[in-house]
Amino acid sequence: MKYIELVDLYEAIGATTKRLEITRYIVDFLKKIPGRVIDKIVYLTQGKLYPDFAGVDMGIAEKTALKALSAATGLSLEKVERELRNKGDIGTAAQSLLKAKKQVTLSEKESYGTGCL
Repeated sequence: MKYIELVDLYEAIGATTKRLEITRYIVDFLKKIPGRVIDKIVYLTQGKLYPDFAGVDMGIAEKTALKALSAATGLSLEKVERELRNKGDIGTAAQSLLKAKKQVTLSEKESYGTGCL
């Protein structure tokens, strides 16, 4: 299975609000993928990397993710939070913000060499 096929599934799901249609997309997709990856696809579709019983937590709070997105886009935290409220999903907000990304410098301080003149 190619990852692009999973991306296509997620795009199809994201393009509809009809529960039966979403269910049909997922059922059709699961029927055609190898059994050895079904568990991984189900977890990803639930927005997880591991099952809950595995006890693996990524440990990234939403506020930390928003700060990282602010730094990555060069936008203020307030603008990032506003976009999250508008989109309702941090992934969708990130996608939208990254399309309009500003150039970000690594350091705002001027750097001077330490050598002798």
